[in-house]
Amino acid sequence: MNEELESIEKNNTWELTTLPPGKKPIGVNWVYKTKYKSNGEIERLKASFEMINEFREDMATEFEMTDIGLMSYFLGIEVQQTERGIFINQQRYVEDFKGLVGCLRYLTATRPDIMYAVCLVSRFMEESRQSHLQAAKRVLRYVIGTTSIGILYNASEDLKLVGFTDSDWAGDTEGRRSTSGYGFQLGTGFFS
Repeated sequence: MNEELESIEKNNTWELTTLPPGKKPIGVNWVYKTKYKSNGEIERLKASFEMINEFREDMATEFEMTDIGLMSYFLGIEVQQTERGIFINQQRYVEDFKGLVGCLRYLTATRPDIMYAVCLVSRFMEESRQSHLQAAKRVLRYVIGTTSIGILYNASEDLKLVGFTDSDWAGDTEGRRSTSGYGFQLGTGFFS
């Protein structure tokens, strides 16, 4: 709680003044929360003000955002923000697998190295064979053995966005379909 008060004073968030005649003070409560890391460990204990709804609504109309700190975990994606840059991966998500192909497809957001294999296996899910399941399990074994791999977006003043595309006209030996793909690179990180 003292840390929060010091932060409020340091940032000149509020200014103490006398209450104008005919005005009522707002009610304030301290709320204590525990912030967790993505692995379930306690990151820190946080104290904050909880104010009455009327004041919250007034503030929401005046300001668009509230600072809730650095993001560390979002929709199964772990986020580590340092001076070097932002690193994202899904180690916790991989270790908690429930479904196979759907989970592998979701993992491609931070693991472009498995994109081709996962997309290939996904194409045969409607009429899968034992060989398709074996291929999916092989990708899964690779992912479990490399859970800490992710994408690092380096902190840089000169970020460049570069796009790549490729196509294979009727190169599919199964159905003679054409295949095309694309990807983008922002600085050192890749996404599509």
